[in-house]
Amino acid sequence: MILENENDLILHYTSLGWEYIADDGFVGLIGPMFQKTVNSKLHFCFPTLKKHKNRNDVLQGGALLTFCDRVLGVVARAESATPKTATIQLNMDFIHSIKIGDVVEACPELVKDSKHLLFVKGTFYVKGTVVGEAHGIWKKIKQIH
Repeated sequence: MILENENDLILHYTSLGWEYIADDGFVGLIGPMFQKTVNSKLHFCFPTLKKHKNRNDVLQGGALLTFCDRVLGVVARAESATPKTATIQLNMDFIHSIKIGDVVEACPELVKDSKHLLFVKGTFYVKGTVVGEAHGIWKKIKQIH
C-alpha cells in the first residue's frame, strides 16, 4: 500500500504506534519520518514517496542520507543526554537501491560517548534486507547562557 497523501500517511503510522517526527525545517520537507521505542531502543522508519525519487525512479541518495543524519543524531542526543549536538562527520554506504513505496527502518546505536564527541552507527533495512550502513561523529555543543 503506497499512501501519497502525507496526512493519511501520518495517521496510518501513528495508528500503528509510531510517533511522527514533526520538524518545521529541512527534515520536514524530506519527511515524513517516524520513531518509537521498543525494549528501551529507539527505532525509526521512513516511508518513501514519489517526491523522494531520483532520475532512476528509486530513492534519491540524499533523502536516505538526510534520514540517516536525523536518526543517528537523535540517538546521539537521547542516549548521551546531550541537549545539543552537531554532525561533524557522517559516512554512508549505499548497499541496495530502494524502491519508491518501500519503508526504510533503522535502530541506530551510540557506540562511544566521550567528553566532547559522540560516535554513532546504524544499519538501514527494507523488509529485513540491509540497504545501507552508516557511522558518524557528533560534537556536543555547550549551552550558551
